[in-house]
Amino acid sequence: MSWGENKNQIIKRKPMSNRMTPRITAQSNPNWGVFDLETFTDKNLEGKLYSRVYALGFLTKSEKITFYLTYFFSNNREGSHKLVLHCIDQMLEPKFNKFMFYVHNLGKFDVIFFHKVLIDYNKNVENKYKLEPLYRDNKIIRLTIKIKWNKKHIQISFVDSMNLLEGSLDKLSIDYQVTTSKGVFPYLFVNKYNLNYIGPRPHISYYNEDIDKIEYYKNLSGGEATYNWNLREECLKYLDKDLQSLFEILSKFQETLWIDHQNLEMTQHLTLSGVAKTKFLKYYLKNSKNPP
Repeated sequence: MSWGENKNQIIKRKPMSNRMTPRITAQSNPNWGVFDLETFTDKNLEGKLYSRVYALGFLTKSEKITFYLTYFFSNNREGSHKLVLHCIDQMLEPKFNKFMFYVHNLGKFDVIFFHKVLIDYNKNVENKYKLEPLYRDNKIIRLTIKIKWNKKHIQISFVDSMNLLEGSLDKLSIDYQVTTSKGVFPYLFVNKYNLNYIGPRPHISYYNEDIDKIEYYKNLSGGEATYNWNLREECLKYLDKDLQSLFEILSKFQETLWIDHQNLEMTQHLTLSGVAKTKFLKYYLKNSKNPP
């Protein structure tokens, strides 16, 4: 039985609505998606602080899958590592072969967690995952992962969307006028003891400093949302918003490149400077072999 067939899993699979489909011709590459993860701070046996993954997921044009730690594995460091591997294995399926997954701020945050998990796992299983990182300025800007599948190879790549679109998801959501904006979540509230918390909504001090205070207090008028606040459900809602927001932003960006910039393809470039170079060489350099 595959992981996706396990009835005890909390996996969200939803068809994408029409608003998620940009006005792009069939010639543009549809084989891409977005990825995100959530962490909290824990302590090891020596008392040193480290970050641990407790939720993650990915979204493509056709499906969305999210995972929460306590519904899959034990709430410890090993369980967090297994959760990462579980998600990566879900992505390393034939239907996602050669997909590119965009991660906002990959090089400075997300890749730190799953790259090390994959390296450590390979030490014990004779290199199940073939890892091909690409660095720029000592940061990974693309991580390609390959495995053998029935005598064939399947690969996916993680790339940093900030190298194409710099700025926070909040700002980009406004700039691109997408329908799904980044949510708010009490990052500082989460710890290893309360992953299954249900109770009063966390105090505003657990949220980012830029939280809308009027909106926060307006939602404290009583009822289910105030007194039966569910950490798992709220975390997955927040993760879902981040995934959809980034997907919509990149869909519009891909549409703009393809339609307004003479069929430039987003997935063929890792950086915005690479996009500019391609356009210059393809449409402005003409017959010259070298720039003047």
